[in-house]
Amino acid sequence: AKWRAAVLAGMLCVDVFAMFVTPQLSAPQGGTLDTAAVSFLRSHLGDYRFYTLGPIQPNYGSYFQLSELDVNDLPVPKPFASYVTSKLDQTGNPLIFAGNPGQPAGPTAAQEFAKNFASFEAAGVKYLLVPGGTVLPPLPASQRLKLVYGDPVVQIYRLPQPAPLFSSPTAGCRVVSYSLSSAKVSCSTAGVVVYRELSMPGWTATVSGRGARDTTVSKVFQSVPVPAGTSTVEFTFAPPHTDPALAAFLLGAAALVGTLWKRKRRPAEARPDGSPHGRHFRRAA
Repeated sequence: AKWRAAVLAGMLCVDVFAMFVTPQLSAPQGGTLDTAAVSFLRSHLGDYRFYTLGPIQPNYGSYFQLSELDVNDLPVPKPFASYVTSKLDQTGNPLIFAGNPGQPAGPTAAQEFAKNFASFEAAGVKYLLVPGGTVLPPLPASQRLKLVYGDPVVQIYRLPQPAPLFSSPTAGCRVVSYSLSSAKVSCSTAGVVVYRELSMPGWTATVSGRGARDTTVSKVFQSVPVPAGTSTVEFTFAPPHTDPALAAFLLGAAALVGTLWKRKRRPAEARPDGSPHGRHFRRAA
């Protein structure tokens, strides 16, 4: 029985390995990764976003460390899902918001983009990516796209007036972003700074190191009040209930270690025959 179990286990390992390796024999043995479009975006995107109708599918924006508006994820926050269907693509699927038509007989994603052009700019979209050779719907002269990159695989168009990640609707305020989460603000009077990042539980904001009240604007973005003068605005995110979860983890780990330590130090039970383990039964003579 011992050897049968070993042989069966070995056969199972060989079978799993063969079933995994055999399909890989038909995979390409080599190739060159085309990252020219990615390199262009890394050099020109800054703290804006891009929207794709095909190339660089989600969530490769995160893989390449590029801000992408498209998502293919679960769960999707309800405010973002509502924003997609009300402002960006009325027929699209917010769970797979990847430039694909949500209804076979409905308008295409390119037509929805043309229809909601201003909303895409308001979301901080600077570049539109489409497959090579794609013909886009006509746009008004004020919304004319400029082709800034093209190859047989992807074409990149620049939107004329994308909204920056940090901005202020207050007259007399100047905002300069330092990173994707902080900016320097100079205001002649007290004002407001808008941060075009999804408003959801877990975000905290500080103004010159002091906590600030973070409110939701446009049902999806964030804003904080700033005083007159020069301030540094910074946003940070941590999943809600992180501290209680960490405390529970440490408590459980401590309990586990304590249990193991207690069992290790427990003395062996005394036996009638002096043996340290189990009862010793003598066969009757």
